[in-house]
Amino acid sequence: MKKWLLIIVILVHTLNLYACKCRLNSVKEDAANSDQIFSGKVIKKTVSEKVSYHFMVTEMFKGEKTDTIIITTNKDFLACGMEFNIGKEYLVYSFHKNTSRCNRNAFVKDNKDIKKLRRLSAKFYSFDKSGKVHEGGLPPLVLFRRFWCSADAADAGVITCIS
Repeated sequence: MKKWLLIIVILVHTLNLYACKCRLNSVKEDAANSDQIFSGKVIKKTVSEKVSYHFMVTEMFKGEKTDTIIITTNKDFLACGMEFNIGKEYLVYSFHKNTSRCNRNAFVKDNKDIKKLRRLSAKFYSFDKSGKVHEGGLPPLVLFRRFWCSADAADAGVITCIS
C-alpha cells in the first residue's frame, strides 16, 4: 500500500513539473507582451516539430499589416500548445510569430478584448525627435508617467505613446 501511495505521489509531482502554468494578464499587459495581435480565420494547419497555423487576417491590432500570417505553437498540451480549428475565426496574441494557451487567444465572436484593443489602437500615436507623427499598431508598452510608451529599437529616435 505504501509503495502504491509513493508511486502516485511521484507521478502527480512529475505531472505538476511539466504542466503548463499560465498567469492571467489584463488586455493592456498582454498587448505590451505581444508584438502581433490580430483577428483572423484559420485556413491551414501544418505539423512538424511545432504546429503552424495559417491565418487569413481580418483585422490587425498590433504589428505589420498583412493579409495572411503563420503562427506557431507547441504540439504538446502540457507544453502550453494552443489548438485552433480550421475555418474558425480567432483573436490571436503572438510574440515572434509564436503563441500558447497562456496568451489571450480566443474566438472572435462576442470577444470583449476586441473593443478594448480598438480603443487602444485609436489612442495610438508615435512621434520622432522632430515632432513628426507616425502611424502604426500598438507598440511594446512601458508605463511612463501617465502614458504607456515605447522606444522602438528598430527605428532609433522614435518614441511611441498611448494615453
